[in-house]
Amino acid sequence: MFPAICAGGLALCLALQLALTGGVEIPEDSPSGGQMRADFPSIGGQSLPPVLREKSIFSPGRTATSAAAEAAQAPLGGAVVAGAVSIRGRSYAVIQRPDGSIIRLGVGGFFQGWRLRALTSNAALFDQGAQKLILNFGARSIQAPPQSAEYEEEQ
Repeated sequence: MFPAICAGGLALCLALQLALTGGVEIPEDSPSGGQMRADFPSIGGQSLPPVLREKSIFSPGRTATSAAAEAAQAPLGGAVVAGAVSIRGRSYAVIQRPDGSIIRLGVGGFFQGWRLRALTSNAALFDQGAQKLILNFGARSIQAPPQSAEYEEEQ
C-alpha cells in the first residue's frame, strides 16, 4: 500500500512540475559568447621588514646545523615547556625536547642545569644560581623575571 501511495505522489509532483514550468523562458546567448573578461588584480611589490630579510628561511647560511646551534644556545637546550599536569596532588611540567621526546619534571627537579622553581597557570619558573628564567607554555622565548615579592617569597 505504501509504495502505491508514494508512486501516486511522485506522479502528481511530475504533473505539477510539467504544468507550472511552461511559461519559463531561457535567455538568448550574448554576442560575447557568454564569457566575461576581468582584469587580474595588480599586486605591487611587498617590502619585508629587515628582521625577516635577515632571517630568510631560504638563505644559504640557514642549515640544519645552524638551527641546532641556535637551539643549543637557547634556554633548556631548545626544549619547550608544553604545559603542566597535576598527578595525585603533585604538579609537573611537561617538557618536549628538540628531538620530540616528552618528559615530565616535578617542582624542584633539574633539567639542563636549570631547577624548576614553580609552575603558574601559564608558565614555568626556573632558576640556575642567580639567574631566573620564565618560559610560557609552548614558547621558546624568554620573559624577564618578575619583580614582585611573591616570586621572591617562593625562593
